[in-house]
Order: sequence, then C-alpha cells, then structure tokens
Amino acid sequence: MPQAREASASAWATDPHIQAFFATPEDVPRALSHSSELRAHFAVNPLANEVFAVLGMAMTERLTIGVQQHGSAARTDVQRTTVNFSALHGIRKCTVQPATVTMCRSK
Repeated sequence: MPQAREASASAWATDPHIQAFFATPEDVPRALSHSSELRAHFAVNPLANEVFAVLGMAMTERLTIGVQQHGSAARTDVQRTTVNFSALHGIRKCTVQPATVTMCRSK
C-alpha cells in the first residue's frame, strides 16, 4: 500500500501527488467536503483531527504530439504522454490501529 499523504490545501503547495489529483489548493477541501462518509465520521468524532481514507479517481492517459526545444531549434513532432485524473469518484474511510491501516470499507 502506498504511503499515506496529507490531502489539504496547505499540502497541495508541496506535494506533487496532491497537485496531480487536485487542480488548485481550494479543490482539495471542496472535493473532500462532498464525502458523506467523511462528514459522518467527523460528526461522530468531533475531536478528531484526521482520518485515513482511500481516494478513488479515474486516470486517463493520452499520447499527443507536442513541441520540444533542442538548442536553438524547435521540434514540432515530439510524442508526449499526458495524464489526467477525473473528478473524485469515491472516498473510503480506513480503520486505523496502532501504526497501520488495517481495513478500508467499500461503500
């Protein structure tokens, strides 16, 4: 399982993974606030500062033709791969036991 990452507006500034998933820092809390499971968790646990969760997004990879600078010349036929992530498809809250994430519930 990949390491846990902080998903917050402040983490967006320094974490390229969070930047890849969310277009702007403001998109992070906006997207997470739409999760009924996260809202329910914090309603039941008002003193909780964090929760571990799995974010589900669809990744689309496309090959495109782009431009690349080589010294003073520009090539216009350079193949590039672009990767896009769709809107957040789901959030699954994980149960945490000391130092390990043990289970992620599917909804």
